[in-house]
This record gives sequence, structure tokens and C-alpha cells, in this order.
Amino acid sequence: MYVTRITTTEDLQRLAPDWNCLASGVPFRTWQWLLNWWKHYSDGKSLFTLAVYDDADILVGLAPWFIEHRGSDGHVIQFLGSGKVCSDYLTILSTPEHGQEVVRALATWLVDAAAGGTKAEDQWDLLDFDGIPVGDHYLTSLVKALRDHGCTCNRRPALNCWRMPLPSSPSEFLNGLKKAHAKKIRKAQDRLFETGRGVVRSVRTADELNLGMQVFVDLHQRRWNHLGKPGCFDSANFANFIHACAADLLAAGMLNLVWLEIDGRPAVAEFLVASADTLYAYQSGLDPSARQHSPGHAIMSLIIIEAIENGCQTVDFLRGDEPYKATWGAAPVKTERLRVASHRIGPQLRNHAWLAGQVMKDWVKQGLTLTGVH
Repeated sequence: MYVTRITTTEDLQRLAPDWNCLASGVPFRTWQWLLNWWKHYSDGKSLFTLAVYDDADILVGLAPWFIEHRGSDGHVIQFLGSGKVCSDYLTILSTPEHGQEVVRALATWLVDAAAGGTKAEDQWDLLDFDGIPVGDHYLTSLVKALRDHGCTCNRRPALNCWRMPLPSSPSEFLNGLKKAHAKKIRKAQDRLFETGRGVVRSVRTADELNLGMQVFVDLHQRRWNHLGKPGCFDSANFANFIHACAADLLAAGMLNLVWLEIDGRPAVAEFLVASADTLYAYQSGLDPSARQHSPGHAIMSLIIIEAIENGCQTVDFLRGDEPYKATWGAAPVKTERLRVASHRIGPQLRNHAWLAGQVMKDWVKQGLTLTGVH
């Protein structure tokens, strides 16, 4: 088993045929998501994706990473998909039977690279992974192996993801909701669908994607602009990324883009991505003037019911602790930020300085909370 660092977009693209076999069905780990992210967010960064091959030259593991120089932290390795895109459930990719061997191979390569034992451009100072589910098997094993070689690891709580196991029938789902929530859903459905005012539309073909994305982007921006915020699509990088990603996800059967029209006007849209057994609610848009119709409740209830009827096992509302997620019956999945400093003296000193700064921030925050200022 051996490790090769991928440094060009072309070489990364060549991995696509085998990439998704290692992704365990999670859309945010697929090439459709991560390769598109790299194409639109690579400025100032260098690829640091590590491909692991067995003795027959078959790809059995992948660490989809990049590296950048970041202020006092030095050369920092992060996952492709990091940052404001909020790619959840990122991890080392591997076939189950090769998982531990892949982790050991990666750890050995990283230790050697940090010490300058490979190419000079492979030397790194810090691994910084955010939004990682607590107890992620492969990353936990990697951290342990790196610690054994003198690296240090710090963990800090991050925002929760929220997952909702689905019951076997739509009636069981509706009956399991709190009465007030279920009543609001039924009222919205009756007001919109029994009267014929509400019509749900969805993207099924490439020809429909352009219209669907126009509706979704417009509603997303309307929602955030109404709150006095710019919205994600004010960023050209994000807009270009999500459009390219949507096309590739649709072609792979992983995109679920739906919207609700009320009296012929789009009122709410949902951008979801799907695996074989899980539906991930990534982003939404809403016309603020349609709030009185509770369109979000109406469309999400239909999405969940359809998911149940199609044999889906889970709906995942992803990262963020917004109260509505618990209202639907979702439970938190704890995540954390992992920082692993290289065993060299320089990265260790920088890490100690970072830790001291975090302790100070925590003290200040705690003091403001106790005094009622924060």
C-alpha cells in the first residue's frame, strides 16, 4: 500500500470514476461536490489530496484535502468543501475492509512529510478540520496515530447537525409530531392544496434545471435580503459552485430541487441532496410576503412524506442549531473542530499560542455572560 499526493485539478479529475465508491453514499464526499468546490474556491490554495493505492494499484483510500498558508498558523491542511459552503460529514474516504490500513498509511506519510522527509512543498504545520462528527472512526484513528508520533490535538465543540429517523408510514410521522406543529401543517396543506392554490414543482431533467435554479436563487436572496443580509448568492464563487454542482448532482440522481407556487407565484424552494437512504436539506428560499400561508411547513411535510413513501430512512437538516429542526423531530449529532499540530517545534509553539488565545476568549465570554453583557 502506498500514498500519492494529488497536486493538479486534472489528476484530481482522473480519480472521479473510482472516487464515489469510497464515499459511502454521502453527497458531500462525492466528486460532484468536492471537485466542483475546488474548481471555484482554489484561489490561494494548493491541492493536498492524498490517494492511497493497494499493491495492485487500485484506489482504496482518499483524503480530499488542500493546503494554504494562513497567518500565524503556517501551512494548514483542510478538507475540500471547507468554509462557508458548509459541507457536512467530511472524512477520510475508504472501503471498509481497507479503512485501518489506509489510516495507518496516511499517518505515516503525514509524519514523514511534516518532518521534511518527502518534498519540501509537502511539509505542513496544522490539520484543521471543522464540523467533524464526534467519534468519526477514521479521523479518530488518524489523530491517535499522529499523537503517537508527537503531534498534539485539540478538540472544540462545533455546531450540531440534526438528523431525523423516518418512521415506516406518513401517518406515523404526522402522529409523532407535537399537536401544535401537526395542526399547523394540516391547516397549511388544507389552505393550499385542497383549494388548488398551491402547486408543487420539481426538477427532474436537465432542461428543467435552469428554471428551478432561477426560482431557488431568487427566493433564497429574497429571504436573506428581507433580513438585511446579502445571501449566499451575492458571492460569485458560491453561485458558480452551486450551479455547477447542481448539474452534476442531477445527472447522478442525487439532486432534489423542489418549490411551491401559491396562486402561480413561487413562495418557497428547497435544495436537497440525496443518498440511497438519506435526504439532506441543504438550503432553502422563501418569499417573505408568503409567510402567512406557512409554505415552509407545507412543502417540507410533503418532502418528508414522499421520502417515507420512497423508502428513505433519514432526513438530515445538517449543521446549525436553528430551533425549527427539533420541531420536526430531529435530534442533534454532535460535531467538533479538530486541530492537529505537527510534531515540529515551530507548529507546537504556534499551537500553544493559539490555545492561550482561546482560553482568554473563553474567559472574556464567560465574564460577559455572567455580567449580563453577552
